[in-house]
Amino acid sequence: MTCVSGTYRNVSQGCSVCPTNCTSCSSPNCTTCATGYQLMSDGTCLTICATGTYRNSTMGCSACSTNCASCSSSNCTNCSSGFQLMNDGTCLALCSPGYWRNTTTKNCTACQTNCSVCVSSTNCTTCMANSYLNSTTGVCKYKLCASGTVLYKDGTCMTCPAYCRTCSTVSDCIDNGY
Repeated sequence: MTCVSGTYRNVSQGCSVCPTNCTSCSSPNCTTCATGYQLMSDGTCLTICATGTYRNSTMGCSACSTNCASCSSSNCTNCSSGFQLMNDGTCLALCSPGYWRNTTTKNCTACQTNCSVCVSSTNCTTCMANSYLNSTTGVCKYKLCASGTVLYKDGTCMTCPAYCRTCSTVSDCIDNGY
């Protein structure tokens, strides 16, 4: 005896209807689910959890935590725009330039003076204008160079080309004075 789609052959050699939301089954266990449903390991079909939700312990869908775009249980796997995924599965606001993420306090903490990008309070990676980075110490030092010179990465003021009043590098003239 062959059973029609949406049914299965039972022990009494008859055909029984597949469980709710199954499109096909083998015994009372689903093998494929209707659109909008997900096949679970126990052979049941449950509603697909929407983006921003996860399957909870009671097999329902629960909302991800604040600022989470997607999650598995209570841990974020992707963050909403403008937020950064932390190692502990939480999403925190991106830090503005001049700040770094303090993983202990989980707050944005100001970089040191003259630093625009840093990885800690004592380790700067990019300095603000008119400052240079001491790569040994990770500290930015302020130095204003005279007109016709440009601050070089080692902290020396290098002369711009002869025809140039202001330059961004020793070979790149910004203002030739005319």
